Amino acid sequence: MFLTQAMLRACAFYLPVTIPDQISIYGMPRLIRWVCQIDPPGDRPKLLGYVLNALNRSGGGMVGSQQRAHADLVRSVRGSLQPDEQTVLGNDALVGVLPRLDVIARFLGEDKSAFLEFSKSRSGQPSVEACAINIRDKLVSRINSFNGK
Repeated sequence: MFLTQAMLRACAFYLPVTIPDQISIYGMPRLIRWVCQIDPPGDRPKLLGYVLNALNRSGGGMVGSQQRAHADLVRSVRGSLQPDEQTVLGNDALVGVLPRLDVIARFLGEDKSAFLEFSKSRSGQPSVEACAINIRDKLVSRINSFNGK
Protein backbone atom coordinates (compact mmCIF):
# COMPACT_ATOMS: atom_id res chain seq x y z
CA MET A 1 0.00 0.00 0.00
CA PHE A 2 2.94 2.39 0.60
CA LEU A 3 4.03 2.15 -3.02
CA THR A 4 0.47 2.79 -4.20
CA GLN A 5 0.18 5.80 -1.89
CA ALA A 6 3.49 7.24 -3.10
CA MET A 7 2.49 6.81 -6.74
CA LEU A 8 -0.88 8.44 -6.17
CA ARG A 9 0.73 11.42 -4.46
CA ALA A 10 3.09 11.82 -7.42
CA CYS A 11 0.50 11.82 -10.21
CA ALA A 12 -2.15 14.24 -11.44
CA PHE A 13 -4.62 11.57 -12.57
CA TYR A 14 -5.32 7.92 -11.86
CA LEU A 15 -7.17 5.15 -13.64
CA PRO A 16 -7.96 2.02 -11.61
CA VAL A 17 -8.41 -1.25 -13.46
CA THR A 18 -10.61 -3.92 -11.91
CA ILE A 19 -12.22 -7.23 -12.73
CA PRO A 20 -16.03 -7.10 -12.54
CA ASP A 21 -16.58 -9.54 -9.70
CA GLN A 22 -17.68 -8.96 -6.12
CA ILE A 23 -14.27 -9.59 -4.58
CA SER A 24 -12.19 -7.53 -7.00
CA ILE A 25 -14.38 -4.43 -6.89
CA TYR A 26 -14.34 -4.34 -3.09
CA GLY A 27 -11.11 -2.31 -3.10
CA MET A 28 -12.28 0.44 -5.46
CA PRO A 29 -14.31 2.48 -2.92
CA ARG A 30 -11.46 2.07 -0.44
CA LEU A 31 -8.96 3.42 -2.98
CA ILE A 32 -11.17 6.40 -3.82
CA ARG A 33 -11.73 7.18 -0.11
CA TRP A 34 -7.99 7.05 0.50
CA VAL A 35 -7.31 9.46 -2.38
CA CYS A 36 -9.94 11.85 -0.96
CA GLN A 37 -7.94 11.96 2.29
CA ILE A 38 -4.71 13.15 0.64
CA ASP A 39 -3.81 16.52 2.13
CA PRO A 40 -3.58 19.21 0.91
CA PRO A 41 -6.55 18.81 -1.45
CA GLY A 42 -4.64 20.43 -4.30
CA ASP A 43 -2.23 17.48 -4.30
CA ARG A 44 -4.95 14.90 -4.86
CA PRO A 45 -4.92 13.10 -8.20
CA LYS A 46 -8.13 13.22 -10.22
CA LEU A 47 -10.05 10.04 -11.02
CA LEU A 48 -10.30 9.56 -14.78
CA GLY A 49 -12.76 6.70 -14.36
CA TYR A 50 -12.09 2.99 -14.29
CA VAL A 51 -11.47 0.16 -16.72
CA LEU A 52 -13.08 -3.27 -16.45
CA ASN A 53 -10.57 -5.97 -17.25
CA ALA A 54 -10.88 -9.68 -18.06
CA LEU A 55 -14.49 -9.38 -19.16
CA ASN A 56 -16.26 -12.64 -19.89
CA ARG A 57 -18.43 -11.67 -22.80
CA SER A 58 -21.59 -13.55 -23.55
CA GLY A 59 -23.51 -12.48 -26.62
CA GLY A 60 -21.71 -9.13 -26.68
CA GLY A 61 -22.27 -8.21 -23.05
CA MET A 62 -21.26 -9.12 -19.53
CA VAL A 63 -22.48 -12.29 -17.90
CA GLY A 64 -25.00 -11.91 -15.04
CA SER A 65 -22.55 -12.01 -12.13
CA GLN A 66 -20.41 -9.36 -13.82
CA GLN A 67 -23.45 -7.15 -14.43
CA ARG A 68 -24.38 -7.29 -10.73
CA ALA A 69 -20.81 -6.57 -9.62
CA HIS A 70 -20.55 -3.69 -12.06
CA ALA A 71 -23.85 -2.19 -10.82
CA ASP A 72 -22.44 -2.24 -7.27
CA LEU A 73 -19.24 -0.62 -8.50
CA VAL A 74 -21.15 2.15 -10.32
CA ARG A 75 -23.08 3.00 -7.14
CA SER A 76 -19.99 3.07 -4.94
CA VAL A 77 -17.93 5.17 -7.36
CA ARG A 78 -20.75 7.64 -8.01
CA GLY A 79 -21.11 8.25 -4.27
CA SER A 80 -17.38 8.87 -3.81
CA LEU A 81 -16.62 11.44 -6.53
CA GLN A 82 -15.33 14.91 -5.76
CA PRO A 83 -17.30 17.81 -7.34
CA ASP A 84 -14.80 18.39 -10.17
CA GLU A 85 -14.69 14.65 -10.90
CA GLN A 86 -18.49 14.53 -10.95
CA THR A 87 -18.50 17.38 -13.48
CA VAL A 88 -16.06 15.63 -15.83
CA LEU A 89 -17.24 12.04 -15.38
CA GLY A 90 -20.96 12.68 -15.00
CA ASN A 91 -22.88 9.48 -14.33
CA ASP A 92 -20.52 7.29 -16.34
CA ALA A 93 -17.11 6.73 -14.75
CA LEU A 94 -16.54 3.62 -16.89
CA VAL A 95 -13.79 4.36 -19.39
CA GLY A 96 -13.89 1.05 -21.22
CA VAL A 97 -13.60 -2.69 -21.05
CA LEU A 98 -10.88 -5.15 -21.98
CA PRO A 99 -12.19 -8.60 -22.82
CA ARG A 100 -10.67 -11.80 -21.53
CA LEU A 101 -9.01 -13.20 -24.60
CA ASP A 102 -6.29 -15.75 -25.03
CA VAL A 103 -4.62 -13.42 -27.52
CA ILE A 104 -3.83 -10.96 -24.71
CA ALA A 105 -2.08 -13.69 -22.72
CA ARG A 106 -0.17 -14.81 -25.81
CA PHE A 107 0.84 -11.21 -26.54
CA LEU A 108 2.17 -10.75 -23.03
CA GLY A 109 4.01 -14.04 -23.34
CA GLU A 110 6.63 -14.85 -25.91
CA ASP A 111 4.45 -14.97 -29.03
CA LYS A 112 4.78 -11.38 -30.27
CA SER A 113 3.06 -12.34 -33.55
CA ALA A 114 -0.22 -12.37 -31.55
CA PHE A 115 -0.19 -8.56 -31.74
CA LEU A 116 -1.46 -8.88 -35.27
CA GLU A 117 -4.63 -10.51 -33.95
CA PHE A 118 -5.64 -7.53 -31.80
CA SER A 119 -7.49 -5.99 -34.74
CA LYS A 120 -9.44 -9.18 -35.54
CA SER A 121 -12.98 -9.77 -34.35
CA ARG A 122 -14.42 -13.18 -35.06
CA SER A 123 -17.47 -12.85 -32.81
CA GLY A 124 -18.92 -9.57 -34.02
CA GLN A 125 -17.87 -7.95 -30.72
CA PRO A 126 -15.34 -5.11 -30.58
CA SER A 127 -11.76 -6.19 -31.15
CA VAL A 128 -9.09 -5.66 -28.50
CA GLU A 129 -7.69 -2.90 -30.68
CA ALA A 130 -11.07 -1.15 -30.84
CA CYS A 131 -11.43 -1.43 -27.05
CA ALA A 132 -7.96 0.07 -26.48
CA ILE A 133 -8.58 2.94 -28.92
CA ASN A 134 -11.89 3.72 -27.23
CA ILE A 135 -10.18 3.82 -23.81
CA ARG A 136 -7.41 6.07 -25.12
CA ASP A 137 -9.86 8.51 -26.69
CA LYS A 138 -11.97 8.77 -23.52
CA LEU A 139 -8.88 9.32 -21.38
CA VAL A 140 -7.58 12.12 -23.59
CA SER A 141 -10.99 13.77 -23.55
CA ARG A 142 -11.28 13.55 -19.76
CA ILE A 143 -7.75 14.88 -19.18
CA ASN A 144 -8.54 17.80 -21.46
CA SER A 145 -11.77 18.44 -19.55
CA PHE A 146 -9.92 18.51 -16.23
CA ASN A 147 -7.33 20.88 -17.73
CA GLY A 148 -10.03 23.20 -19.11
CA LYS A 149 -9.28 22.53 -22.79
